[in-house]
Amino acid sequence: MVAPCLGMRFSGTPPSARRFLRPDTRVYPVPGVSISRVRRLPRSEFVSPFSADERDALVALYSLGSEVRPYDGRAVRLDRAQLRSDGQVEVVISEVGFFDFLSTNLTILPPSTPAKSWSRLIAGFRRRWRARHLLDRLATIVRSFGTPRCSADILRIVSLANIVAVSLLVEDAGGKIGIVCRSRHVSVSSGMFGSTVTGTLDSEDFRARDPFVHCALREAAEELGLHGLNPRFDGIVISKQKLQPVFLYSARVDQRWSDLGATIARAQDFDLESSAVFAVPLEDAIRFAAHSKMTDTSAYQIWNYALRQGCRGGRSVLRFLPMNRQKYLFRLRQRVV
Repeated sequence: MVAPCLGMRFSGTPPSARRFLRPDTRVYPVPGVSISRVRRLPRSEFVSPFSADERDALVALYSLGSEVRPYDGRAVRLDRAQLRSDGQVEVVISEVGFFDFLSTNLTILPPSTPAKSWSRLIAGFRRRWRARHLLDRLATIVRSFGTPRCSADILRIVSLANIVAVSLLVEDAGGKIGIVCRSRHVSVSSGMFGSTVTGTLDSEDFRARDPFVHCALREAAEELGLHGLNPRFDGIVISKQKLQPVFLYSARVDQRWSDLGATIARAQDFDLESSAVFAVPLEDAIRFAAHSKMTDTSAYQIWNYALRQGCRGGRSVLRFLPMNRQKYLFRLRQRVV
């Protein structure tokens, strides 16, 4: 009989099909209109079900599918998000390892990324079979908490690392939002479309007064060379495919994307993080997202932001009408002097 968790590993909807799901059904929202307080734990509440060697074996399994060798840096876990009576949320965070995330959240329900060759596909099956006892162990623990129905159900599972990411959507002076295609060099969601700036919190962010804004500003500077942004908090969600808590922010710049080409191309991590940038008019953003292999969080963020700005078509099947994405491609290299 096939191990139960192996069945779970093939249950994720492929990115090409997930775009047909309504964006607000692809995430678990965390209630709260603003963040009242951030509390840091000296020791994380995360309890890894694996030894160091077992964790490394699962990371190797994940790396085989993503074809990227990740680095085990320090990351920040969302331990709790407690809603107060005034609608504000108190956030409790701690530090964990990035490999803890790869071996738990992305093992129990990994992104469905097709193998690029038969040899990698066969190697993946072999490694999954050898690791079946580890996969079963994690699946059994997660099932013991019941079927997740909301964000609180995810956060109470102490055997999931639940590391925090930030997603920043930037709109320019001409009413166009920046949508990026993630590079094949990144270890998570490589080759997929996403919001303008995304990144996970690290130890430096953990120590900052506002860890989430600090991360958003740091990533904007590193990935796109953008400085002086004033991010607006738009909520917290947990993506259903990666089971990852993401803090959503939006910001505007007083220039057009066409004026920022050279700045973005010279950014420290642009080549590492992104393979292309698209400047999409806000009225076309929902349809653009529906035509792209986009992360759950980014699809929701773009959908929600466009609706808040008065755009229509969020629930209409018309958003799947044919569209030429390439006309929005922002050719940065031509602007480098």
